[in-house]
Amino acid sequence: MKKLIIPLLLSTVYTLPAQALTMREAAQLALDHDPRMLASRSAIDASSAVADQAAAGYRPNVSVSAQGGHTDLQTDALFPQSGPRWNNSASLNISQPLYMGGGIDARADAADLSLESARQSQRDTGGKIILATLTAYADVMRDREVMALSEANVKTLEKAFDDTTKRTQAGEATHTDESQAQARLAEARANLKRASAQLRVSEASFLRLTGVAPTDLIAGWPQPVVPASLPEAST
Repeated sequence: MKKLIIPLLLSTVYTLPAQALTMREAAQLALDHDPRMLASRSAIDASSAVADQAAAGYRPNVSVSAQGGHTDLQTDALFPQSGPRWNNSASLNISQPLYMGGGIDARADAADLSLESARQSQRDTGGKIILATLTAYADVMRDREVMALSEANVKTLEKAFDDTTKRTQAGEATHTDESQAQARLAEARANLKRASAQLRVSEASFLRLTGVAPTDLIAGWPQPVVPASLPEAST
């Protein structure tokens, strides 16, 4: 259902206006992008058609038939006289079932249950897609913050290592201090690489779910609507 190769995903990315993407918009994109939602809509349409067909059993059946014909009679008899004959007829039949042994009710109930099952399946699928999308959205936001902090930490430790090296050369610090500063810098650079890799994973997951790259996401969570007073909350 989902494309697994990132380059192929990049070739199918939607073109969106250059504006920030909210969580709600990301969730809607995911619902429109995921083939499972299209399949669930098709299942609902099919179940709805079956339900309409089952409900038709309660309605009367109407049939109309007509036929026409033409003959040219040639005779020497006095009756019937010679000449053309038109044989036209039409009929209208209406029938209404009064009792079918509960068969119509059973078919209608089964069709309604099938339709409700298809709708519930769509709600379940949509809920899972939305949850996965919001999780991916939050993951991208988190990993970008971690990435920024890691970059800032590397810059700070680079300056600290440079200062320690100069102090060591001036005899104000030992080689042990310099080695410790170098080790902290190496660890910070390793953390930066891990943060960068994790960010790429999160962005790829968001792209897979929504079909768009997370270029500009709105920071922060949606603010809940809080009543201004207790009486307002109770209404």
